Amino acid sequence: MTQTKKTKKIPKKPKSDHTSASLLISARYAKLNIRSRWDKKRVDRLCRFLNITRFELETLVGSKVERVNEGKRLNMTTCLLLTLLESTYLRNYTKDVVENIFNFS
Repeated sequence: MTQTKKTKKIPKKPKSDHTSASLLISARYAKLNIRSRWDKKRVDRLCRFLNITRFELETLVGSKVERVNEGKRLNMTTCLLLTLLESTYLRNYTKDVVENIFNFS
């Protein structure tokens, strides 16, 4: 059996409530793989760097991070918060962080 690679989800047909700006933001986040980058290994790295437990990280971002232990993906809001934390604290120490998630151009 061959595994199929997951494709990035970008809205195919704009809904009436989508604006060109919201589609641009969605495309940017899809290109950066914001959701798929947050796995157990990356969460653990952030916790080690901040010297906190996963439960403390959950309290900090206000969302369940423990889901990664079950092999589940984190929700987009949690991923954005983790990306902001990672960018703020790890930017000068590693090259695989998103430096500015708000650069939509």
